Amino acid sequence: MNSLTSNHKPGFFKISRELRDKIYLYYFTLDNGYTYNHESKQLRSTNEEPYPLALSSVSRQVRQETVGLALEYNDLHFHTYLNPALYINKEIGHYDKRLKALYNETSLLLLGKFADGGCFTHEVCRFVEKHYPKFAHIANGIRNRSWYVGKGDRLRNYAGMVKSEDWKEIPSLTRDFVLSTLRYLFNEPCGQVTHLKIERIFEHLCRRRGRFESSLLEPWNPPTNWDFADLERIVPETPGYWEKEKYRLSAACLAIEFLARLSDRNIRSVRKIHLDEDHPSIAWPECHARGLIPFAKGYPDMSIVRNVSLWRNILPGGCSTSLKTYMTDKTFADFPEGQIRIEKLLSADVSAKCLAPWIMEATALPSLGMPEGSFKMILDGQLIPERSTEMFDVARVDAQSQLLFEKDKPANCSAQQNWLRLRQMPNFIMFGFPQAIRDIVNGTSLIHCNFHIPAQPNPVPRHEVRPWEHIRPYDDMPHYKTLAVLEPHRSRSLEDWECEWRWAHEEFLFDTEDMNYTWADLPAEASFICSRNSESSHYKKTPDVIKR
Repeated sequence: MNSLTSNHKPGFFKISRELRDKIYLYYFTLDNGYTYNHESKQLRSTNEEPYPLALSSVSRQVRQETVGLALEYNDLHFHTYLNPALYINKEIGHYDKRLKALYNETSLLLLGKFADGGCFTHEVCRFVEKHYPKFAHIANGIRNRSWYVGKGDRLRNYAGMVKSEDWKEIPSLTRDFVLSTLRYLFNEPCGQVTHLKIERIFEHLCRRRGRFESSLLEPWNPPTNWDFADLERIVPETPGYWEKEKYRLSAACLAIEFLARLSDRNIRSVRKIHLDEDHPSIAWPECHARGLIPFAKGYPDMSIVRNVSLWRNILPGGCSTSLKTYMTDKTFADFPEGQIRIEKLLSADVSAKCLAPWIMEATALPSLGMPEGSFKMILDGQLIPERSTEMFDVARVDAQSQLLFEKDKPANCSAQQNWLRLRQMPNFIMFGFPQAIRDIVNGTSLIHCNFHIPAQPNPVPRHEVRPWEHIRPYDDMPHYKTLAVLEPHRSRSLEDWECEWRWAHEEFLFDTEDMNYTWADLPAEASFICSRNSESSHYKKTPDVIKR
């Protein structure tokens, strides 16, 4: 009976299942896998190859045997996305600026109104010590008023800690701490925190509780029309918004959007996801991989590779004197129509503003639940590989400077004063930064570089200047220098450390005439008014400078 049934099978199904699987593998595998299209919410062949899924419609048995094979056999690629509709770009830009302003307000709320109201009780400090031990010094300092000399002094102490990046801890964890502590204070007033005190705080905050609840938006989720409307109602102003800027969604954000739409059966077939973060994007993109943790935990066969462009994303997106700063300050009004001022890249920004947020957010993923081996991040410096090595050398020297600075920190400060004072120093990049850089160099990190990393960083040696560097003359300085942090230290004051830091990051010309790209091109890619290949655009270029 079985032989008769077998003889009536179509010719293809007379082949063994093992051989059929090999045929499926050949048929469904594409050269470069699939690329996600945000507009259609579908995957498309990266190389526009013939669509292989038509085979699934041949018969019910073929369809059953090939379910999910296209996802299993192919890499899925996601890129940053810029909506071509200008009005959508405007909505996304307003969302980005309002969201950041909202989180800044939560920091001011925690450090300002609640500190003034005496709401930090023993219970609040115990909550912080239990859930966020790294921030216990802040809670105890506010409660004991150890930094409080007068209202103005306290406000000056905290003035530099409005943004989550200013706390010098991992920024997304800082935002978690602020929001969780505020939730605890709002929902569980206890001890000396009376109802009248809470009401008095609300009276000055003008419905700030609504702002707090709405600020629980997770920045890695794609914003919806509801999000746009809610934030516009809560934060009507948009500080820092510039209509000519390109506001993109991150590749990680789009991957989360795609995976959330898949059925459980299909998502189990996904094997490898490539995130190409090729341009700056909205809402702290460095932390967006956190949104992929539930998928990595639930589907252990899935692996994620996040490729972040050093020159097109990390450096232009993080430098403090970037193009958009000048646009939002309206200083561009001084320039003729069609011209744009391209600012300098500062070496003081390379570590603190550019590399550290990406590196430290990635290193935090395992502690947040990312399974071991599921995630890898690549610092992509292939656009200008030689300069990429030099950029990373700046970070390595800064990491060594921070390590020496931490060992030499003043011993006569209290723990709270020490915590705050150290984080206000430019030498202190971010907590854990030296170890993270060391792990990358040693190859033990989940972060990798696709450019050369020498055994030791290459500072500019004394009595020698590289051909591409021209030291600007100073009356009170020699015409050669090296980074002093590599030399043995004696005990020094905080002022000595800060002066040395400023001295070590003086200007060097960044000559890129022999290359396809200059620093002027890279920030300009983030705007609609400037393109290197555009005949209607003209650069008014200041000297391309990297402060080394």
